[in-house]
Amino acid sequence: MEKGGFWQRDTPFVVKRSDLKVERGRTYHMVVTKQGGRIRWEIDGQLALEMTDPAPLSGKGNDRFGFSSWANDTYFDNLRITAL
Repeated sequence: MEKGGFWQRDTPFVVKRSDLKVERGRTYHMVVTKQGGRIRWEIDGQLALEMTDPAPLSGKGNDRFGFSSWANDTYFDNLRITAL
């Protein structure tokens, strides 16, 4: 995003990697880390995505983590979410 461009605090923010594919039936070890506005996602120990959120949410009511999937079934096993 360019500074002073189209970004506003209430604008939906989407980051995509179209080159990253997952295989049906394969088990992956994923780690997502958020510290302040910095977000890092690793798959099987390899960096998949790293970014800085330009408007990170913080404070009461913004201390949650959400999952979503698009047009597929997603399963979690041994899911652990911890505060850093």
